[in-house]
Amino acid sequence: MPDSNSQDFQAELELLREQVKARLEAHRLEVEAAIARLADAHSPDGDWSEMRARVAEWERRERELGERIAARNVEYQALRARLELERYGQQARVADLEKQLVLREAETGKLKLLLDGLMAEHAECCRRTPLVQADPAYVQALMGELEASRMEAARMRDAMENSVALRVARSLGWFLRPVRGLLGKRPGAAS
Repeated sequence: MPDSNSQDFQAELELLREQVKARLEAHRLEVEAAIARLADAHSPDGDWSEMRARVAEWERRERELGERIAARNVEYQALRARLELERYGQQARVADLEKQLVLREAETGKLKLLLDGLMAEHAECCRRTPLVQADPAYVQALMGELEASRMEAARMRDAMENSVALRVARSLGWFLRPVRGLLGKRPGAAS
């Protein structure tokens, strides 16, 4: 939407410039015609005072139009500065999100390695179980460790599935596409 506001301001500014040019030209033509009439008629001093009043009115209108154009220029510059700040902020947020995504991917990789190690240890424990059935206390301790490992593996698997990093990584594609599209536009293209 900021681009359309900028274009609207620019179009309005151009319209005001054209109006000023048209009014100035009309006033100049009127002044020339009045001077020509006065010169032809060799009229008394009273006509000159009327002419001076009209010229003063035209000058006042010209100043007002100039002030309106200057005010629109200031508004346009303020809008452009605000848009530039917003664009910079968006670029910074995108960079931060990309850094967070990289960190979350590294964290997910570490969790996967840890989970793979636990699964391998679990498989090794399951394979050794028949060899150590002679000592019930040792078997009981191993069963406790196995159960703790299973709970830890389930907790880690659940943590990975519900991880904010994975959710962000999955949803970042649809979020970054439009943002990159907006950032790809040059600020001078709307001018």
